[in-house]
Amino acid sequence: MLVTATAAPSAITPLAGVPPRARHAVFALIAFVALSNAVGTALSPYLVVEHPLWLVAISPEGRHVVLAAPNVPAALLVVVGTLRRLLGIVAGFGLGLLYGEAAVRWAEQRAPRFSRIILFLERMFTRFGVYLLFFVPLPSIGVLAGAARARWPWVLVAGAAVLLLWFFPALVTWLPQQMRLG
Repeated sequence: MLVTATAAPSAITPLAGVPPRARHAVFALIAFVALSNAVGTALSPYLVVEHPLWLVAISPEGRHVVLAAPNVPAALLVVVGTLRRLLGIVAGFGLGLLYGEAAVRWAEQRAPRFSRIILFLERMFTRFGVYLLFFVPLPSIGVLAGAARARWPWVLVAGAAVLLLWFFPALVTWLPQQMRLG
């Protein structure tokens, strides 16, 4: 599946032929995802009361979605939460495309405590491919998909489909309420 290569944490370089614009776009997306999660968490006490949908748009962590759910129409919560979480998978996919197997090895070396988990996820990705996103819709699986040169549309479809399913309970609880009110 993946080409074996080891890279020291300080010596990771992008694969040959990657345009600088693509590299900058991927890093901008990664920075946006990371910074917005941090800002959303820091401002969550305010945002959950005043702007709960903004909280989910900025930081779609499970606890934020649960806190926002009573005050936001479920359909809107599902769409915003799915799109925002999908950005993390796309960012991971871009990182995997840019750096390939070296990105995976770098992560193993930087976080030795998680190397077993990374190796397990790699084995599972080798076995199931993009379908693993249906069970584990995380940016780390996006990195593996990018490193394996998975097809871009399949990563998007798998990520969006499973995230919609993850948000489906919010929609199921909202629809009966709307039917009673209307």
